[in-house]
Amino acid sequence: MPKPLPNRINCIFTNHFIKMNGVYCLNGDYCKQVLKIQKEFPTKEIFIIGGAALLEATRPIVDNVYLTTVRGSFKIDVSINLHAYMHGLRVMSITPHEHCTFTIHKNENPLTCDNT
Repeated sequence: MPKPLPNRINCIFTNHFIKMNGVYCLNGDYCKQVLKIQKEFPTKEIFIIGGAALLEATRPIVDNVYLTTVRGSFKIDVSINLHAYMHGLRVMSITPHEHCTFTIHKNENPLTCDNT
């Protein structure tokens, strides 16, 4: 049975309610739901981890993007237009590793739900 990650606020976006202690089940407007969680837990850093639809919908409000690029060819069934997604973000750091590169990008102009 999966367990929530410790010392974190665990939220799942789903159309199907999941009853699990320590997990918020959210649905509806992704952007507004993330901002609602941010208001409820103002001292916590929120990490948005998910599929293309979730990432694209919340892109305007993110402060930073942590991107791991893994070298190689992989069979995938869903992708994101990374060039368009990263437009307007400034590279803050690059950390190369043997099989991947980790970069941190800063959103210079994060928006709110009202002006997305």
